[in-house]
Amino acid sequence: MMNSTKAIIIIPAYQPDKRLIRLARHLFEKEKRVIVAVDDGSGPDYTWVFEGLKEIGVIVLTHRENKGKGAALKTAVSYCKRHFPISTGWVTADADGQHTPEDITALCDALEKHPRTLMLGVRDFSQKGVPLKSRWGNRISSLVFYLATGCRLKDTQTGLRGIPRGMSGMLLNAKGDRFELEANFLMDAAQSDWELETIPISVIYEAGNPTSHFNPVKDGFRVFSGMIRFTCSSLICSGVDLLLFWVAEHFIFGTAATGLILATVCARICSGTFNFILNHRWVFKRGDTGFEWLKYLALFLAQMGMSGLLVAALYQVTGTATIAKIIVDGSLFFISYWIQKQFIFCDAKQTERAAVKHEPY
Repeated sequence: MMNSTKAIIIIPAYQPDKRLIRLARHLFEKEKRVIVAVDDGSGPDYTWVFEGLKEIGVIVLTHRENKGKGAALKTAVSYCKRHFPISTGWVTADADGQHTPEDITALCDALEKHPRTLMLGVRDFSQKGVPLKSRWGNRISSLVFYLATGCRLKDTQTGLRGIPRGMSGMLLNAKGDRFELEANFLMDAAQSDWELETIPISVIYEAGNPTSHFNPVKDGFRVFSGMIRFTCSSLICSGVDLLLFWVAEHFIFGTAATGLILATVCARICSGTFNFILNHRWVFKRGDTGFEWLKYLALFLAQMGMSGLLVAALYQVTGTATIAKIIVDGSLFFISYWIQKQFIFCDAKQTERAAVKHEPY
């Protein structure tokens, strides 16, 4: 088994119950696959669960303290890379009973047939019985994911994933130690040249979803923290930009087409400088500038020119320059975020991904 090319099943677990033992037993009975479970600081009250897993034949790795799902996934992937050098890759599954043995096996089979493709088990949230908060939470996260990456995905929160061995480095380099790691890894994958395919899986929810350790507020903020910070930065700078534009329009340049363009340029120079500082130090958290300021300057000039021209054109329709500017700059917001994340404040990880995706299988 140590030299098997079969996919390894990875299950991060925090305070699981007997259903995890049943799941592992079912998987072993159906076909002898390697299963690696991570006890993420569950505590002594749950020792019996992991002892039960060991009796079945599951490899159990242990965190003395709870570090988060992301950290558990990194621990398991690092272990599997060392101990299963020719495995096709890793299929990650949740320990809370939301993934059936059949769906997990299907992901394993799909990954083994397509070892250069990221496989995602996708749920249909339109089915009856799906909690309203889960349905709308997924819709919102899918929208944010699309706006950030340009990739349409119906289920961005799925924990059932078939990860090719060659993507291990990308996962280990992804930011975050808790639920946000899965979102960050998925965004990195969507922006790379890896193939991505989805496989329909069952939708299983208990009333109230009592076994889930996902906190909608705290963990939701972690998952979308980059987009949230960028939004806050943009809103602050948009306020500065709008205020300066209004002052320049009313007291300096006037509302003629040339005046509107000049007012836009002056306001954008001031707000753009402030925006670069915020995005560099707070949103994307970069320590050095490198050539980022040059790339940002190119985007800044292009966006400023487009904004000025479109505001002048739209002013003829709206009759109010301020409203025209809000419409134009609001439309440019998501384009700017994608360009900055993908090409400007991409840090060394973008370069690492280029090497990671050619990692031997």
